[in-house]
Amino acid sequence: PHRWVTAFRERAPTLDGVYAYNSEALEDIELAELGQRLLDLESRAVYFEQARSRIDPSQIQALEEILVVLRRLQTLQHLLRRRVQIAVIGHADPSGPAALNQRLSLDRATAVQQWFVHNGIDPLLLVPVGGGIFHAKREAALPAALHPDRRVSFSAGVIGKQARHGD
Repeated sequence: PHRWVTAFRERAPTLDGVYAYNSEALEDIELAELGQRLLDLESRAVYFEQARSRIDPSQIQALEEILVVLRRLQTLQHLLRRRVQIAVIGHADPSGPAALNQRLSLDRATAVQQWFVHNGIDPLLLVPVGGGIFHAKREAALPAALHPDRRVSFSAGVIGKQARHGD
């Protein structure tokens, strides 16, 4: 629906006989999409090898799929004048000292954040966070080298409404 909404917004003022339209209904459609995209993002993860913060080549497809979601979130945030913020949360498995795992988890989050920024995502949208060994995730079926706790996950939300020029 976002293509239709965008096309309508662009063309409505130029159509003969269209003097007004209800932009609130259009905003409702976009708000619903924003909510769906945030939930989609939170269901995704990027996995890492043990003791590594370098992005594994096997995870590039997952990153590219997430990139599509992030690009749309950037557009929706602009259209809706809402500020979206995404915590990029690094995790580590319980092996090794807690301080090392905390640093490793932050390094993983930073690596993913930098990959997205390098691929055109606004750095203000993404906040890297080191989660250490907390929030274990053991249900994923992954190759042995990619333990489910060695990951980056996402937590997203709308943190405010941006003012229009002249408000």
